[in-house]
Order: sequence, then C-alpha cells, then structure tokens
Amino acid sequence: MRDYIQKHPLTEMMRQQSWNNIPLPVKEVIEMMCDAMVAQDVHSWERKALQNGRFAHLQKNVKKTLNALTSTKQEVGVKLRTLFLKIEELNLKLS
Repeated sequence: MRDYIQKHPLTEMMRQQSWNNIPLPVKEVIEMMCDAMVAQDVHSWERKALQNGRFAHLQKNVKKTLNALTSTKQEVGVKLRTLFLKIEELNLKLS
C-alpha cells in the first residue's frame, strides 16, 4: 500500500514541485488536499479489491453448485433409463 501511495501521481507531483514563492500555509493546505485525494483513491482501491474478492468467491460457489446440479441431472437420467428398461421388461413379460 505504501508503494501505491508513493507512486500515486499526486504524491509524485507534490515532491517534484518547487515551492519558492508560495507561502508555507498555502503549501501545507495544498499538500493536505492532495493527501486527502490520495487517501480517497486508496479507499476506493481497497473497496474494489474487497468487492472483487467477494465476487470471485460468489462465482466459485455458483460454479460448484452448477457442477453439482449437472452431476445430479446425469445421475437422475441414468436412473430413469434403468427404470424405463425395467418397465419395458415387465411389459414384455406381462404380454
């Protein structure tokens, strides 16, 4: 996270600027505003990372459920075919 903050464009711009003719209080206010903007960016980035993690977890659960449903569908299909074969055999015996 510190690397992100140090490499943020606003942080780099504030480091590279010369403040020769600007009063110190004005410089400090500008730096505080830049720090607030960087903090907002960091918060937004962390929030997006959290949401992406939640989405990935949800996607994994959906895939797992889909696989379970697919295998259950195949098992039911096999059992139905077996039952239909038994019914046909009984029909042949009875006729």
